[in-house]
Amino acid sequence: MNLDFASVWELVADLVPENDALICGEEVVSWKDYDLRSSKIAAALSSKGLGPNSKAGLYLNNSNEYLIGQNAIFKIGGVPINVNYRYVRKSLFICWIILMPKQFSIMLAIAHELKKLQNPCPI
Repeated sequence: MNLDFASVWELVADLVPENDALICGEEVVSWKDYDLRSSKIAAALSSKGLGPNSKAGLYLNNSNEYLIGQNAIFKIGGVPINVNYRYVRKSLFICWIILMPKQFSIMLAIAHELKKLQNPCPI
């Protein structure tokens, strides 16, 4: 039996699928939906060439989506990189260039911050 996070969460989803897995504000996600949504994202990441040891950045607000995305990265054997949604231009640049994650999950409400990276190096 694998003891990585994705395998453990899948086991929990199999045992108690209708129980609450995630709660953020009014949104409640069951273990079944958590696993299903994570699996769909994992499949999409895999189709883009990400796999074991791939770095994938999560640039999201604190939300259920963050945890779903993180689990998707665990499912492909990737390495989730937290890119805090409060990071400013210099911090984003460092994450983007030095960590070189292949894929960023971006909540549209804050996607404008990444556009600033097109300007010259802020360091």
